[in-house]
Amino acid sequence: MDTGWYCSQCGRRDGSEIALYQNGGMFNAHSKRLDPRCRVCGTLVVFHKNGHSAEATHLSSKVLIVNGTCASGKTTISYLMSEHYDFVQVDGDWVLEREKLRRKQPVNGDDIHHDLIDMVEGLVFLGKSVVLAHIIPPEFLPLYEERLKERQIGYRIVILMPQKSVVLSRNKHRKCWPKTTPEYWVTKFHEAFANASEEVKTFFYDNSHETPEETTENIFKSL
Repeated sequence: MDTGWYCSQCGRRDGSEIALYQNGGMFNAHSKRLDPRCRVCGTLVVFHKNGHSAEATHLSSKVLIVNGTCASGKTTISYLMSEHYDFVQVDGDWVLEREKLRRKQPVNGDDIHHDLIDMVEGLVFLGKSVVLAHIIPPEFLPLYEERLKERQIGYRIVILMPQKSVVLSRNKHRKCWPKTTPEYWVTKFHEAFANASEEVKTFFYDNSHETPEETTENIFKSL
């Protein structure tokens, strides 16, 4: 089987034959339901790799990884990148839910790193620019870098690091989820990034005093 996207009913599918998002709309206020399916029969399509697929990647495609603690703005920034700059949004929270439904068992954020990278690679194969939003702990960042470099896919990592008081305040008032995240988890992830290596800190972006629109525009200009 050659590298590409395949439907179990219709065979190999190209970009025009794949619907990326579910018709059901949004997973939350700023997260699209990415669920690639065949436009002909509606069956889930799967990206298969046959060896090294770098020759199939598109140099014009951009990959942006938006990382950071809960309530730092990942989902909103990725949504705005999708809406205003034609990036495909891959939201880790939605992929977690999608995988939970598929596997019929609990899934946590660290269980899907390989799934997220595979999805990014498959979308780049279609010539898409991609924005991935997910909490990627510092110890998992090398996995993303190694895989993307191996596939010769250009990328940029941004770790949103608003001041702790700001992110805690935003968590209380954010509207993308019906419930706020327990403060324990916001603090846990914020401190994990704050205590990371100097190399990881080169990815930090302090968006404490910016609107989501300003942050999105500034990041896009830097790509």
